[in-house]
Amino acid sequence: LEIVDGDFSMQFLLGIHAFIALLILLVGFVLIVKFAIGTARQSPIGRLDRMLAAIYTGLLDLQALLGIVLFLLRLDDGLASPVALHAAVALAGVVVAHLNARWRNQPDAVRFRNGLLTLGGSYILILAGVYFVNSFA
Repeated sequence: LEIVDGDFSMQFLLGIHAFIALLILLVGFVLIVKFAIGTARQSPIGRLDRMLAAIYTGLLDLQALLGIVLFLLRLDDGLASPVALHAAVALAGVVVAHLNARWRNQPDAVRFRNGLLTLGGSYILILAGVYFVNSFA
């Protein structure tokens, strides 16, 4: 197979998209557990907390960019396809994750609580998006 072959390129991009999705689910799970513990213990936000949140949102941004490219390449599938539903729900998850930055200057207890809500909500939307594309495709 040549790299310029359309089917191979699409499969390669889909493989990267799936791998990044696994990373997002792993980092997101660790992040939610860490923020739940931080909320329960009322601990200060630490470097690891900030790094996990940055890695999670960074992976989401990369995934969204790759997903948009894949979506544009598959536009002939139609906008009513499960891929379109997946894209809409996953993009909503990316937006919700970025809401966490609104509380950057708040006390740590507020940052942990609101981070748990926004990042947890984002994670649920990402899981729903993965479900939609895998269940109906």
